[in-house]
This record gives sequence, structure tokens and C-alpha cells, in this order.
Amino acid sequence: MAQFRQDKSGLVMAVRRKSSFNGQTAYILLTDLAHNLLADFKRHALVGLRFESFGLKRIVRDLLCIPGELIFDNQGKFIYVKLLSQTKNSTDLLICLERYCFERFS
Repeated sequence: MAQFRQDKSGLVMAVRRKSSFNGQTAYILLTDLAHNLLADFKRHALVGLRFESFGLKRIVRDLLCIPGELIFDNQGKFIYVKLLSQTKNSTDLLICLERYCFERFS
């Protein structure tokens, strides 16, 4: 139950605003996909770092709101992460993102 509340709050899904059945279905599938991606990111990228105790809401609010880019070469191989702002979490987040991307995209 606590996981559902955290998802609902972190993914801003308090009210489903789509009136059609297809819209509701698409919305639920997208939030399900977002949950799975965030859970995978938390499980693989944040392990052993100070962000490990963050819940999904805090990950979205404090970490993933930092703008940046993933840089790939011409063959589509991951090269590096470029964050576009410097915040108190940006250095540690850069380590998390690079570890996650090298593990997943290389």
C-alpha cells in the first residue's frame, strides 16, 4: 500500500483526467512504464550511494529534474552524460547516471 501511495504521489497520478477508456488505458500503461523505469534506475544506479534511501517521489523531484543530455557516438554507443546545471546533487547524480547508462547502453 505504501508503494502505491509513493507511486501515486511521485508520478503525479492523483487524478486520471482522461474520460475515454482508451485514454485511461494509455495513461495507466504509461504510468506503469514510468514506475518500472524508476524502480530499475533506483535498483541499479543508486545502490551504494547517498541517494539509495530516496523514494520515487524524491528521485523525481530532486534528482531527475536536473536538465542534461546523454551523448552517443555515430554508431549509437553511449559516450557520456552532460548535465546542464550545477546543483548540490549534480556531481553525485552524474556518477549514478554514467554507471546506469554504461550498464544499460554499452
